[in-house]
Amino acid sequence: LKTVGKRDYLTNAAVLLFATNIQQFYPNCRIRFIRYDGNQALVGTRMNIIKDISIEDSILKIIEQAKTVISSQLREFTALNKETGKFKTVPEYPEFAWQEGIVNAVTHREYGMAGSYIQVIMYDDRLEIISPGKLPNIVTLENIKETRYSRNPRISRVLTEFGWVRELNEGVKRIYKDMEEFFLEPPIYLEPEQSVRLILKNNI
Repeated sequence: LKTVGKRDYLTNAAVLLFATNIQQFYPNCRIRFIRYDGNQALVGTRMNIIKDISIEDSILKIIEQAKTVISSQLREFTALNKETGKFKTVPEYPEFAWQEGIVNAVTHREYGMAGSYIQVIMYDDRLEIISPGKLPNIVTLENIKETRYSRNPRISRVLTEFGWVRELNEGVKRIYKDMEEFFLEPPIYLEPEQSVRLILKNNI
């Protein structure tokens, strides 16, 4: 709570985390999931969107809902292991990698950017997670694996207590590690147009 005069008010973080009518206060607190048929977004008569889902809720609920939606769209690949002679089925992406990408986007995005929301875009060959706002403070594309700084420390702390966030920055490191263990390309982080974009490529 924050006291102004003789009245107590909920902080912005409390509203974002717990409000039941979040759209009344933060209409941009949402995740839009879009799935395209193919490796690029087409427009007009060639528009190739096959799934478009908007997830709107408080932070604590929106992460779980996003996990449910995205996991329902992920594929599994089966290939023959030449060493064992047996077929092996693996998920399209390591579960931790894309889930941590969602958690980081929700935790560290810039909630003050009106009209901007988190986007999760799935193509046949990659998954992109786009979060409003540039990397916070001292974090850069070069040191993102080793440096931790939270733009929204109250939100980060609550999500840590709920088991979503790893405070020692091990989350980003593990994304790299898990992608490598799945024999996939390293994750790509970009900062286009006041946003942070995480790209995970599959091995289709």
